[in-house]
Amino acid sequence: MAPPPITARTVVAGRVLVHRRPQRSSTAQAARSSSSGSALTSRDKENVPPPAQQPPAPPQTLMPPPSTQPRPTSTNRTEGEDDDDDSLAQSDDSRPEDIEMLHALDANASEATRAATGTQEFFEAACVAARFLGHYPDLVRVLTEGLTYVVEDVPLEERPLSANDKYDASVETDIVWDAVEIFLPKLIRCAPYILRHDDLIARIAHYLESITKYVRGNDLTRIKSNIMKIANIPDPDSVFEDKSNRGWNSKNFAELLVPLTDLDAFKADPEGYEYRGTKYILSDDWPVCFYDLKKVQPGKAKPGFLMSLFLERIYRWLITGKGSVFNAQYNAARRYRGRPSVAHNGKVKFVTLPSILYAAIIGRHCLTSSTNWSDVDGAYWSGEEFVKSVYEAVFYDPDWADELEAWWTKRIYGPGGEGENDALVHKRKDTAFKRFLQECDGGNPRKRVKPNAAPATGDEQPDASTSG
Repeated sequence: MAPPPITARTVVAGRVLVHRRPQRSSTAQAARSSSSGSALTSRDKENVPPPAQQPPAPPQTLMPPPSTQPRPTSTNRTEGEDDDDDSLAQSDDSRPEDIEMLHALDANASEATRAATGTQEFFEAACVAARFLGHYPDLVRVLTEGLTYVVEDVPLEERPLSANDKYDASVETDIVWDAVEIFLPKLIRCAPYILRHDDLIARIAHYLESITKYVRGNDLTRIKSNIMKIANIPDPDSVFEDKSNRGWNSKNFAELLVPLTDLDAFKADPEGYEYRGTKYILSDDWPVCFYDLKKVQPGKAKPGFLMSLFLERIYRWLITGKGSVFNAQYNAARRYRGRPSVAHNGKVKFVTLPSILYAAIIGRHCLTSSTNWSDVDGAYWSGEEFVKSVYEAVFYDPDWADELEAWWTKRIYGPGGEGENDALVHKRKDTAFKRFLQECDGGNPRKRVKPNAAPATGDEQPDASTSG
């Protein structure tokens, strides 16, 4: 099936919605620069990342002479083309301190060690980026292909999401790549150097995977104990405090886990619904908990998908803070007392599909009876395959994804987050003050006499700008 035509997309909080678009807006750089210095939330500082085996130590010489640096062959170069003008050699803006920092990345390092090695800022940015990369990207592939986009200046219409004839793993790379560009700009600056060193790509990928596990552990803790409140499930006797009583062991939880296509059958006979027997649940059986049932239309799967109040509350709790979950007047851009949110510290004013799916996987797990982290349910449902099914849906209907991200951005951040910065919102808003100025016929204000100015003698010539 051929991909849909390329069309322009709206800008959301300084970034272009990531799907079929001929060019990225120049304001996307503003989103990257404003988010790159994001601070780590206090919640994330509570724990130390889990132990993780590190790749072999890098060589002592961090930046070998150009003549000794192997350069990958450009995918855009034709046979026989001169290789002397390789873009990898021409566009290296790497700074020695950035290169040294990347080689020093250690997911097990303490905050003091991170401060000493200059990796603290990158660690904080990576903790924000993890929520926007999602749980499952092949980060070696993402870094290799994404940094190649940058170095070879691959236009958006030639990248997999726009150019491929069918869905494959490179499409997923294209979908999640924006998170790296926005939140980890040092990788972009060092792209040519990184691409010349496979061991460094492996080190960075391993580091980001470890950070994702660390962040996910913190986020699961926050949601797990509050899932009944988030899902509006009554628990007067605290039965569901024991997680083994949740999931398919409870009608209330099961009704949220059941696939949308099986909802009628489940409601007709909840006790007879055998999810592990005759009713196999597959990864592309999208569950009820991700749907706004008020928007669902009979026989259709698209309306209301990923628009549920349950999912919105999960997202708010993780990204804009628990104070925003049940407070309609909450302003995600404002600094409240207590621990700052991911959105506040990351200067985030937009929602992306990978970040929605990050929240979705955590929310669904907390509905199950599994006492430990698991993204599988039964023999056929897995979170990774579910995410792939959604990304494939994006490939065949990018307009749906663009509209969904715009809907979420406005829902979470209000009108100021939907494609416009605050200055543009104020500029376009019709106000009484602007109407007052219009009623002045565009005339210049009269020149005022300073209070301590000498009195006029009567010999002065009238000011042409104020004379009537």
